[in-house]
Amino acid sequence: MMKVKTILQKALDGERIRREEGIALFGTTDILTLGNIASRLAQRKVGGKTITYIIDRNVNYTNIC
Repeated sequence: MMKVKTILQKALDGERIRREEGIALFGTTDILTLGNIASRLAQRKVGGKTITYIIDRNVNYTNIC
């Protein structure tokens, strides 16, 4: 299995990760490190602007879909 820290360092260095490497990241239990790197990459991409996330839910309160 690929080393998660090696993959994350590759992403921080600006390199594109391969499909297999992305799949390996899904298996990591080190969520804090993964989130930290993701946050750093997002901030680098938007240049200090505010980043927001939208959760779109359409809740159906009946048993009829």
